[in-house]
Amino acid sequence: MTVGAAPAYGIAVDQATDTVYVTNLGNGNTVSNTVSVINGATCNAQVTSGCGQNPAAIAVGNGPAGLAINQATGTLYVANAGDNTVSVISTATCNGKNTSGCGQAAPTVSVGNFPIPVAINQATDTIYVGNNNDSTVSVINGATCNAHITSGCSQAPATVAVADNPFGLAVDQHTNTVYVANTGNEIFATGYANLTSSVSVINGATCNGHVTSGCAKTPVAVPVGGFNWDVAVNPATDQVYVDSTVDSDIAMINGATCNGYVTSGCQPKLLPLRTGGWPAYIALDPADAAMYVPDNVDAAVSVFPLPS
Repeated sequence: MTVGAAPAYGIAVDQATDTVYVTNLGNGNTVSNTVSVINGATCNAQVTSGCGQNPAAIAVGNGPAGLAINQATGTLYVANAGDNTVSVISTATCNGKNTSGCGQAAPTVSVGNFPIPVAINQATDTIYVGNNNDSTVSVINGATCNAHITSGCSQAPATVAVADNPFGLAVDQHTNTVYVANTGNEIFATGYANLTSSVSVINGATCNGHVTSGCAKTPVAVPVGGFNWDVAVNPATDQVYVDSTVDSDIAMINGATCNGYVTSGCQPKLLPLRTGGWPAYIALDPADAAMYVPDNVDAAVSVFPLPS
């Protein structure tokens, strides 16, 4: 299916409406600044009749990157890296079947400098946004800023200082912990990557949309491989996975002994299998016990079994 220019960063699936959302960053020749809205009922592995159609698109801010859906409130949150905002969109009125609200201007929340990753804890109705150039994470109250209630969208969210250029975020609702992949962006300026990149471990019980008393505390940072791009959590096992673009490794952290409450077991363990060149975002399929990692240099996808 054809979408906008440079769909480089974000994709999310809304199972409630069978819709796939894709951020279109744009490039030097084409400015997109949109999110494509794909009907998953007519474009999937079994039915492809709708895959040749041009999907609806939502106009968002400058440089849309990461995105995430809060299924409980029917809200899509899109990080706009170019204008330091997050767009707040209703998935009830802008989805694969109902596009009546796709043309409406979406409310926005002002966050930090160059936001990229977005993750949501539905249990606390909190949206976490990684601000790459600030080395902070914005903490948005989803109860007062969603598709139905926007009274809190104009308020400045709390922030957490993390180690170094957050590029990936993941939430473990079981332990109420936010894991942040801190890349070390000096590779773009110097050609050398930080070989002591880290994963910050934020206590979601004391730093969320309702309780911010712990947001001023600097979270533990777990050293991992060089220039780690993404982090993902297996909710069935509390295992945390982070990749390294320099080492082509996947490190595993035991979330049961490394979380917002307990940090005694934060030493990472490398998986025996290596990825291809420049591994990027991590996708987990707990039902099939599989991990998928795209390898940008090799134009391939690595597939790993999830440890039990």
